[in-house]
Amino acid sequence: MNSDWMCYHFGIMKYFFYFGLQFRRIINYVSKKLLKAKFFDDFDWNNYTSRDYGPQLDEMRKVNNVLLPSNLEFIENLANFRLNPEIEQLYRRVMELSPKDLLEVGAGAGSNLINLQLLLPTARVAGVELLSSQVDLGKSIFGVRFPQQEIVVADFIKEDIKYLGDYEMVFTNAVAMHLTSRKVKALILKMLSYSRKYVLLHENLTHSHNFLEILLDLNEYTEFQFTIEKPSNSAFGFVIITKN
Repeated sequence: MNSDWMCYHFGIMKYFFYFGLQFRRIINYVSKKLLKAKFFDDFDWNNYTSRDYGPQLDEMRKVNNVLLPSNLEFIENLANFRLNPEIEQLYRRVMELSPKDLLEVGAGAGSNLINLQLLLPTARVAGVELLSSQVDLGKSIFGVRFPQQEIVVADFIKEDIKYLGDYEMVFTNAVAMHLTSRKVKALILKMLSYSRKYVLLHENLTHSHNFLEILLDLNEYTEFQFTIEKPSNSAFGFVIITKN
């Protein structure tokens, strides 16, 4: 009798332990998926310029040059102008690919467009920026050098801005790392639709999305080739997509 009683209770305990373990696995799986998806953006975009971008730009200008001098003649001089190392890395990589025209998604205050127009003087440059406050900041800081005609204020993912035309390269700088994984996929697909050849994402590859997983997932729906380049001396690197 005692033996039967023990076996019965042992079976009940085993049953609850098994289903408890399975329930815990389900909870852990869902939690990881929710964390991985990052359903909420990292920033409150309504206050991003005043709270984050503006102060960061002020600090950067104390340490590095934000704009190249308008009389820059040779790429070899680039290292002499105390640019932020990641920004210099971006410019050199773009120049290696040497696009005839390029569109920056998330153009911010416009410094990249100003500098890349200097470095690629025959290229057509343009930008799209979500926040008018970013554009206004660029106007106030850069004055006559601000590329006012080349920056459109729009939600690149949601809005149809095909009147801008297409570009040999569509690129971002530190944009995808602030978006949800779902939005990153939508962003890349939209960038591909505006690009004739290259999509380039210059992002923090150390503390950001799993871009390899994202690209493999997208490759099931549209064909392209890609490389992920991570310099050993920087957290930032490149996701470069080449259209077939």
